[in-house]
Amino acid sequence: MYNSLSATVGLAPNRIVNEYGMTELFSQLYESNLTQLHETRVGHTPPPWLRARALNPTTLEPVGEHEKGLLAFFDLANLGSVCHVLTEDVGRVIGGRVYLEGRFAGAEPRGCSRTMDELMASRRIAGR
Repeated sequence: MYNSLSATVGLAPNRIVNEYGMTELFSQLYESNLTQLHETRVGHTPPPWLRARALNPTTLEPVGEHEKGLLAFFDLANLGSVCHVLTEDVGRVIGGRVYLEGRFAGAEPRGCSRTMDELMASRRIAGR
């Protein structure tokens, strides 16, 4: 995907930093590829006040590190609203970093990924 996006917007793939966030959270998570040059898959790093967990989709119990589950976030920066958000995003939490793997089966597409899908589709239609 990074190579396709790189060709679309004209940036080198290693200069593209993905952000993961949502309206329900005050905080965002960013890839650290600009500072972790030796890593091939850097994941999304949360700020110190945000904790991410992967949960079993049936029991909502935490799964082990490296195991895939529904992503849930506890954001202490959410002072005026709920602090805990359960998503329909699937991923792994390894060493505190979040590794996204997609949406839960049957979950509707949401957020900025829809905009990116539209951008990439328009480039394919235009033949670029």
